[in-house]
Order: sequence, then structure tokens, then C-alpha cells
Amino acid sequence: MNYTDVKVFMESIKNNDIFAIKSDLEGLIVLFKGDKVKCDEAVEYAINNSSFNWEEDDGIFFGEELNSVKDVYCYEKERLVQNFTKERYLNVLELYKQYDREETKKEQEILKETRAKKTEEMGNSFENNSIKRDNGLKKSEIKESQIKSGSSSTSNSYQNRGNRKNVGLDQEDKVVFQRAAMLGLVIIVVVGMIIKIVF
Repeated sequence: MNYTDVKVFMESIKNNDIFAIKSDLEGLIVLFKGDKVKCDEAVEYAINNSSFNWEEDDGIFFGEELNSVKDVYCYEKERLVQNFTKERYLNVLELYKQYDREETKKEQEILKETRAKKTEEMGNSFENNSIKRDNGLKKSEIKESQIKSGSSSTSNSYQNRGNRKNVGLDQEDKVVFQRAAMLGLVIIVVVGMIIKIVF
């Protein structure tokens, strides 16, 4: 892709709209990812086919307190549209490359951290599955040893389980019977009251 593929830019040149041309050239820096050759071609085309030309530096600078490359890049990029000097243009191209490198580095760090977390999670999941499999093997080994040792220990464990289960059911049955009895009494009282009212 080059500047001739950008219809908005070509329309701005055709209309000789200087502000739009400067704005489009600033946008092409991002579109072409700071590629100086492509951006220079677009600037040359604008100079040769419109009233656009390099401007004198207006001396205005409000970016004294800007510290990060991103902040300086954004400031200079906006100023480029207001005051399109050759020096500022070259500075914005260089700042774009620095800014892009920083952003790429940040993205790579985030990606690396994300991959490390996923790897760690997968490792934890693998360990948990291994433990479950090991526990499963131990349980099956226990069952096999119970079978090999004879049915008396197995039948005793089943009897013990059965006894515990019956004790639990007796307690649960008492609660169920108590609730049923209370409900029955409530129903009898309500029916008795209805009969008194009706007769």
C-alpha cells in the first residue's frame, strides 16, 4: 500500500485543502508505521500537486513537562498538523519508531506473562490430575488387596457401613415422622375449625 491507495489523502490534494493534507500526512505516518520512504513520497506528492509546503517553525512549545516517549510523540504529532516543519516531521517519524518499539515490548511482556500464567495453570492442572490418577490407582490397589485378602474383611466393612447407614436413617426417620405428625395435627385442627364454621 502507498499514498495513492488512500482516497482521503488524494481527495485532499485534489481539493488543495492544506489543513486536510497536513492531517492526512500525519495519519499516513501511523498507517505506514513510520516508514520514512513511503511517508517522504506522500510529502513530495503533496508538495508537487498542491499548495502544501514545509512551514517555518512557529516557536510554540508547551511540552516541557512531557516525560514519556508516548506523551512526546502524541504532542509532536498534533503539533505537526498545526505547524508542519521538516524538523518536526522527521522528529515525529523517529518518535513513532521509539513509541512503536516501546508498545511492542510492552505487548511482548504481557504476552510472556500470560503464557507463563497459562503454563503454570496447566502445570497445576496436570499435577492435580496426576494426583487424582495416583489416588485412583491407590484405591484400586486397596480394593485388589481386599479381594486378595479374603471376603471376611470386605464383608465386615460392608456390614459396618450398613450399620452406620441404618443409624443415620433412624435419626432421619424420627425427624420425618415428627414433621409429619405436626403437619397432621395442623390439618386436623384446620379441618375441625372449618367444620365448626360451616355447621
